[in-house]
Amino acid sequence: MSNSDFSRDEEAYKALGVKHALHDEALDKIKFLTLFCSSINFIILSGPTGVGKTHLLKRLVLAIWEAFATLVQTVPSCVPVLFTTAVAHGARSFDFKRLYRDGLIGLGDLFVDRRMAHGVRRAGDVVVDRVSTTTSEMRYALECEFQERGTKFWIIDEAQHILLGGKSGSVVDQFDVLKSIAQTSDIKILLCGTYRLPELLRISGQVMRRSSTVQYNCYRSNVEEELRQFVSVAKTLMSKLPVNGFPDAAANADLFYGGSLGCVGVLKDWIARAWAAAHFAGRSEIILDDFLSTKIDNEALEQMIDEIAWGDAGHGKLEWRLNRNGKGTAKNVCRKGKQAKGSAHPRRPGERNPTRDRVGPMKPKTDGAASEGEEKSDD
Repeated sequence: MSNSDFSRDEEAYKALGVKHALHDEALDKIKFLTLFCSSINFIILSGPTGVGKTHLLKRLVLAIWEAFATLVQTVPSCVPVLFTTAVAHGARSFDFKRLYRDGLIGLGDLFVDRRMAHGVRRAGDVVVDRVSTTTSEMRYALECEFQERGTKFWIIDEAQHILLGGKSGSVVDQFDVLKSIAQTSDIKILLCGTYRLPELLRISGQVMRRSSTVQYNCYRSNVEEELRQFVSVAKTLMSKLPVNGFPDAAANADLFYGGSLGCVGVLKDWIARAWAAAHFAGRSEIILDDFLSTKIDNEALEQMIDEIAWGDAGHGKLEWRLNRNGKGTAKNVCRKGKQAKGSAHPRRPGERNPTRDRVGPMKPKTDGAASEGEEKSDD
């Protein structure tokens, strides 16, 4: 196979989606909450890294377009759902302006580049000054576009970047921005992210009242039926490759599960790397050595194990440790913040601080001066 043919087949494999039990279960739950539960303003989709959340969201987008097909035919300008990704800004504050810009592009705004541009440009012989639009103006433009397009749903992937990007560190403040947009635009927002996302949202009771969480789990090796389904997915993925042979998924179930931890997305990428290794070696068959040489390193797997254990426990490590030590919940600790110096143990006016009084024998002065509490001799 030539390199160009391999690149073409590799792109086709990346776009491949495999339906399986846990995927369909999570999709059915999310479709019900999205299309039928009008009392829910926010939907939270969480799961471990590499489980296949983004692929599930793409299928949800198609389902929404199908549900609104009649309306779209009547009103061709209607865009029932907007799908964007919250990009990590790299700074302490989240870049809402970038999020609004991506939203306007997704809705087909023709003037978004002019809103974002700044500085000076030349139009022929005329110098045109262009001032960058503020974040609030970009938000207003997005809200107006929601109304014009008849948008009902806004799906934000990697939403944990929004909640972790507050300048003041307040998750509630970041969520209030999204809540206001949902209220003013009359839309339902779906936030997708890692297991950390619902843990952050538990800080606010208002958030919990307005939202519903769907957990997209990975397959468990200690459940026989789930392990059998996982092996079936592995066999299906490898059968889609244009190769002459590949390892037996059932006979090597421990290897495939241990290298992906039951996450279908991780498994799919691993199979792609093994296929690339076989192509690089000039073979049209994938062997076990190809999988062993392209397996994720143990440190990354350990981090994934911690994340999966966190989500399966139903609460974060911070919450568990605080409750175990008797220090209260994460909610109380986050609200306390840093106390002012000297305010940890307040005393009444006139009450002495015992730590300021010296206790025990005191060393004599080396310069011949009398010790504290003793009078000097007149001699």
